[in-house]
Amino acid sequence: MYSFTECAVIQVGGGNVLRALRKSESDYVGFGEVYFSEVEAKGIKGWKRHRLMTMNIVVPVGDIRFMMFRDGRYEEIVVGATNYGRLKIMPGTWVAFEGVGKSKSLLMNFADIEHDPNEVDRVEFTGEHAGGELRDST
Repeated sequence: MYSFTECAVIQVGGGNVLRALRKSESDYVGFGEVYFSEVEAKGIKGWKRHRLMTMNIVVPVGDIRFMMFRDGRYEEIVVGATNYGRLKIMPGTWVAFEGVGKSKSLLMNFADIEHDPNEVDRVEFTGEHAGGELRDST
């Protein structure tokens, strides 16, 4: 479903450097595109499931609660300023996320393929894990 890897925070004068992903790390599975997504405080995005894309997500600004569902299992994790690291979400995992800070949060997804709207399934967010609306198969 997912893995979480702590990432280095390198303290330097004038502002820290937040490491995200190195090519030499085992989580690196290739490069397709990098994009950023803003999440408003208490804003929720999801549910969506990438059938092919592996997502490597870091949250350099704010805190975001990720809710994931796969194989009948529901899990969640908060990633960001309070828990900085990289969240790797495997293809086939339903995911929704919510800004849990007091202001806008920012996530970066280092994806292994370019975004293709034809490989994404979407269901409107209706609660913690949308009950029976999420299916593990397409």
